[in-house]
Amino acid sequence: MGWFESRSTKEKKSHFKNLVAVALADGKLDDAEAQLLARIGIRMGMDMKEINALLARPEKVKLVLPTDHQEKISQMIDVVAMMIIDGDADSREIQFCMALAAQMGLDPTIVKTIAEKLLEAAGRGASPDSAVNDLASIL
Repeated sequence: MGWFESRSTKEKKSHFKNLVAVALADGKLDDAEAQLLARIGIRMGMDMKEINALLARPEKVKLVLPTDHQEKISQMIDVVAMMIIDGDADSREIQFCMALAAQMGLDPTIVKTIAEKLLEAAGRGASPDSAVNDLASIL
């Protein structure tokens, strides 16, 4: 994308690329995954044109890992939410999430912890956004 993008913009695009990678790890992008991608992209300040451009060409985005611990946790929550949104955590999705956690310097077992907490919150009927906020505050 641009040569003169800020680190924050590069991190956001890299994070979105990771979300796309998880969504496509099982070989398909279902409606729930597409909706979550759009919701997270919009939350990050992207418009649908930019989201669609990144979906079409995610390989154009370079990996930029967050340096802030809270941002690492926030990104892992999003990635794990993407992994479980379709109700089927494929082994390729799990492996991707665990590898990403390790790249960020996090214990890969955080993937299981986050998945359990998100599923627990969903079982209580909590909204996805409130579940994410609750999780971010305890990790």
